[in-house]
Amino acid sequence: RAARRFFYLPPGIEDRVVFYHSFELGVDRPELDLLGTQLSAQGATPVDGLVARGLRVRGGGGHLKLTSGSLTLARPLTVMMWWRFDEPMRDETGYHLITLGGKGIVSAFARGKGEWCALKEPTFVFQVYYFEGVMNMNHIWSGSARVEPGTWHHIAITVAGAAEVRAYWDGRLRVQHTIKGRQFRTGD
Repeated sequence: RAARRFFYLPPGIEDRVVFYHSFELGVDRPELDLLGTQLSAQGATPVDGLVARGLRVRGGGGHLKLTSGSLTLARPLTVMMWWRFDEPMRDETGYHLITLGGKGIVSAFARGKGEWCALKEPTFVFQVYYFEGVMNMNHIWSGSARVEPGTWHHIAITVAGAAEVRAYWDGRLRVQHTIKGRQFRTGD
């Protein structure tokens, strides 16, 4: 039932979804929001998406930000989205996909060629950083994070057991990390 209404949801999880936004109703109106989420979209405009509407976010500080005091890394959590580039990438191109922020960050992004980590091309980076009592983790995938313009991709970050963090790209597990030090707590 809900999967027909919310096209992008995988079968079998619709009864556990607390936030869903396809941008069909506009940037500030998600189809489902059980969290009382505050949305802000900087440098973002509605456009055609994968099968319906989408949101174009321009570089240089453009972003979609969701804020909710109800989300916590201390309980099971999955955050996912479909995305694409409209223009060809350069070696120096970097991009942010998902960052879960609070008293620290769990972040999936690509960093382009440059001095940072002596990267030679756009490379996917996954970080767990700045949580007091949790060891920082900086995972750099080997291989390119270059994508072709117009090709859709899916990114998902999951947190389980208040300690197991995973990143999936196009359905493939790319990073699996168990945090060290302590488990995530409410308030992180």
